[in-house]
Amino acid sequence: MTSSKHNLAIHKWGNLKALVEFANMGDTTERWLAFQKRWPDVFPTEFYADSENELRRNAQRAKEPMRSKDAPWIYAMTSRGIAQRRSRPAGEGTWIDYAEPRILLLRDTLRRAWAGGPDAGRCMEELLGLRPFPGESLDDPSSGVSVDWHRASLAFSPRNEFEAACYALLQKSQLAKYCTNPECPAPYFVAKRAIQRYCSPDCLKPFQRQAKLDWWNRKGKARRSNRMKERLRNGQKKAK
Repeated sequence: MTSSKHNLAIHKWGNLKALVEFANMGDTTERWLAFQKRWPDVFPTEFYADSENELRRNAQRAKEPMRSKDAPWIYAMTSRGIAQRRSRPAGEGTWIDYAEPRILLLRDTLRRAWAGGPDAGRCMEELLGLRPFPGESLDDPSSGVSVDWHRASLAFSPRNEFEAACYALLQKSQLAKYCTNPECPAPYFVAKRAIQRYCSPDCLKPFQRQAKLDWWNRKGKARRSNRMKERLRNGQKKAK
């Protein structure tokens, strides 16, 4: 029988695999549904339906732009309370009310955290439910952080599979990488070593070939020329 610690480790790595796919997920609903099919426990079914509905509402809003000198604030009642957002410019003093579908908001926030920039910590706090997203209030005022007195530390209790996956990523943040290959179709990955720069050998091979070619252009031709000169000198000495 496997230990509870072993099961927990498998559970965390399973979450990380799902999170890698989520970070690399495309913008279309087809990509969302493919992710849902592979990882049905990460988000509830209504999460995808709500995101698709938001896309349709955005398309409808785009047909009715608002006229104003400045970007107007939009206030809306959501399941998380009152949310506010600025409208998007549509040209010639008009603005469009656009609400980011929840699935894309989470994905893009995860990407910013994954990139490790100056706002990575804030993004992870939003994903873990410790801080509200811009323009929102916390949907659950109770924090997922509690005090573990006996271990003299703070403990985080994820409320769902997605928060559990994000917490697993936080614990391995040094291994959260972005593939250096600019043509990589899935650049967000979890490395095996902190110094790893490419997600796979396939992404590394073109740069290895280029590195060898650059080396040859810098030093290889000169070495070959020197060897040829040395052979000529040796041949002239033998002829004498």
